Formats: sequence, structure tokens, C-alpha cells
Amino acid sequence: MFKKLGKKTKALGVVAGATILSVSAQAAVTYDEATGKISGAVDMGPYQSAIPIVLAVMGTTIVIGLMFKMFGQAKRG
Repeated sequence: MFKKLGKKTKALGVVAGATILSVSAQAAVTYDEATGKISGAVDMGPYQSAIPIVLAVMGTTIVIGLMFKMFGQAKRG
């Protein structure tokens, strides 16, 4: 049962990672040769909307795994 849950979790992680990587980010970055510094801004909007979703999925997966572990211990003991 845990092997199936682990495979599903890995698959979900791959899908989430691919989704996040496929979103194009907007960046306005410039390099000043005189000072040798990089300045500008990166639009993090597409990523900020995905962060709570990824955290919720990870939290749910961890809670379900712990729940199965507790059920297994209760069944043995």
C-alpha cells in the first residue's frame, strides 16, 4: 500500500514540477558593466499562485501517510 502511495506522490510531484517549470516568468534584468552589478525585477506572480497549492498537496500527502502508519501500528498492537 505504501509503495503505491509513494509512486503516486512521486508522479504528482513530477506533474507539479513540470507545471511550475512550464509557466513563463517575466524578468527585466540588466547588467551594468561599469559597476559590475545586476539590477532589475522578476515577476513572481505565476509562481506565487502555485506555492499554496504545492504546499497543500505536500501537507495532505504527509498527513495521509502518517494516518496509514498509525493505522498499521494500531492493527499490530
